[in-house]
Amino acid sequence: MARKNRFRLPTVTEAMPVTNPRAAGIDVGSRMHAVAIPAHLSAEPCRTFGCTTPDLQEMAAWLCSVGITTVAMESTGNYWVQPLRILEAAGLHVILVHPEYARQAKRTKYSDLDDSLWLQQMHAYGLLPASFLPPALFQRLRTLWRHREKLIGLQASCLQRIQNTLELMNVQLHKAVTDISGLTGLRIIRAIVAGEHNPAQLALYRDPHIHCSFDDLVKALTGDYREEELFVLRQLLAGYDFYQQQLDACDAEVDAFPHTVAASLPPPVPDEPAPPPVPAEPAPPAPVPAVPARGKASVRPASALRKRPSKHEPTRYDWHALLTKLCGVDATRICGLSVLLVLAIIAEIGTDLTPWESVKRFTAWLGLAPDHRVSGGKVLKRHTRRGKPHAAHPFYVAALAAAKSQTPLGEFFRYQKARIGGAKALTATARKIAELYYSLLTYGPDFVEHGQQVLQHQSQERKRRKLARLARELGVTIVEPAVAA
Repeated sequence: MARKNRFRLPTVTEAMPVTNPRAAGIDVGSRMHAVAIPAHLSAEPCRTFGCTTPDLQEMAAWLCSVGITTVAMESTGNYWVQPLRILEAAGLHVILVHPEYARQAKRTKYSDLDDSLWLQQMHAYGLLPASFLPPALFQRLRTLWRHREKLIGLQASCLQRIQNTLELMNVQLHKAVTDISGLTGLRIIRAIVAGEHNPAQLALYRDPHIHCSFDDLVKALTGDYREEELFVLRQLLAGYDFYQQQLDACDAEVDAFPHTVAASLPPPVPDEPAPPPVPAEPAPPAPVPAVPARGKASVRPASALRKRPSKHEPTRYDWHALLTKLCGVDATRICGLSVLLVLAIIAEIGTDLTPWESVKRFTAWLGLAPDHRVSGGKVLKRHTRRGKPHAAHPFYVAALAAAKSQTPLGEFFRYQKARIGGAKALTATARKIAELYYSLLTYGPDFVEHGQQVLQHQSQERKRRKLARLARELGVTIVEPAVAA
């Protein structure tokens, strides 16, 4: 018997119940927005509006005048931002629909008005899923954080061009110093731009903590200093300093986020008086595991000390305590996640994970879950889905850090790398970290720690069975170590 596909889009018929009788559909464009409403509400159910602010306000006033309560918008790019803000300010419930979902049912399109009519009909029957949008509190932080990432990229581009210009002058600074944007590197570059070209004098800016010796640094700084290349180096250094100033100003704007969050959080509940102490019975001794655990856990216990903060971590406020209070748990306990990465995740999706009813939906939305297309028992495609690159990027960065650690996550990455390659192993590890993050915020640390213990026990049993099989093949006897009483 053929199985029924429960995700199949049902056919729109007159017998279907109408869930949104006063629904409108808008096909958002770059120059014009096509709007459709039910035919019984107006003699002109389809209209087009411009993209300017007065046109959008006129569109919102018209929708409110005919009694529209909910609107479905289909858009690409960022053309939907202002229409959504103006319609929500007018009191309408607005959902943003991904074009892929709106195209699941076959239809003939002749114009943008046909698209808006189809959106209106689909939304009236409640067949359009809404795309996720972060809460308004985090949308400002998301805009600032994405701009901050762009500034970091532009600054890195200036550093690459500075290194290329030094290479043209045969100044091998990047081979003598690990980071040319560090203290020693910037001192030497600024001295070169100021007119100092004597390698012995430039080497005096060497920090005593770097590994390169004074004589090796003198050799590396002996080059061919030409006027045109010095001019390019001077402009590139000015660009690097400019982006650093922009980055400092952006960080100052981001630092204003704690005050907004503190104002939005509910006041703390006063502590109740503690009950009188009751003499407790002696606790039974904790069971000793048969095989001691090796390596570190993927999620540190709450009693463990916090790892050393990164040098790039914001220091004006205690972001670690703020994010812990905001999330309810310390998400930096997960291997690979730092304060900056947790802040990037919160800027993209907020702290409420209830829009995703399961961890599988969450990882699929991020684009970290496999998407196997099977037809007739034959695999047509086997790849990950297209997801949200901005929200998935912190999990990829955390996977890179976890891959070098002696934790179950690091062991998982190395096993998958030998099996399917480094790129797919990185995606699989990022998905594991996303699962840990979802479980930590949804079910709490006790659930995650119990799950880790179960997985660690399963891993030990799997290794034990493999070792026993190899012992039988080689004719070797395994002697179990004695457990102290």
